[in-house]
Amino acid sequence: MEHRPLYQTWLFSCLLALNVLISCQSSKSTVSTNQVRKGEQLQHVTELTVDQFFQVWMANHYPVKLDINCKELYKDDAYTYFGKNHITIISTKPRLFKVHNDSLALRFRKYQQVDGQLIRIEFWRKVLAPVVAAESPNTPCRNSSTSSGFKYQLHGDSIIISSDLKYKCNGKTLLQKSFKGYYDLGTMTMTLE
Repeated sequence: MEHRPLYQTWLFSCLLALNVLISCQSSKSTVSTNQVRKGEQLQHVTELTVDQFFQVWMANHYPVKLDINCKELYKDDAYTYFGKNHITIISTKPRLFKVHNDSLALRFRKYQQVDGQLIRIEFWRKVLAPVVAAESPNTPCRNSSTSSGFKYQLHGDSIIISSDLKYKCNGKTLLQKSFKGYYDLGTMTMTLE
């Protein structure tokens, strides 16, 4: 019979207890997604700046396997309300927030048309993939790895997208470089720097 080391059992128990304690909140302070959709309990929803909301919106992924994407739930004269599910160890909890309509209209008015995943795919296809292909045309790779992280910034009517690319072939780093592009929110097209 296989036994877990005592510290693993203790650590698992502590994490489980901590998650249960965090999850157990008074029902008076908990706001549900359905309440926000109905326009109820809106005063308890956390306000985000446009820049904070922008980062959350850009992280959406499709197709949706788990319901974790940010989506619009409700709109009144002052705010637009959004929800995004957060996966915990034992449950899914909604993260609800609001953004002031005037700020949203001024800085990120076309957010509904912006698809962060399509922007990442276009940036990969136009910028990163050709560089990786050019870096190893004569190098046969038995195993290769490519890692890139994406960062986004709202700048006027554009999204600045940057990526730090690292490409390895047969365990050797062939490329480690930063790239930048601009996604025009007026034309919905990518231009490169």
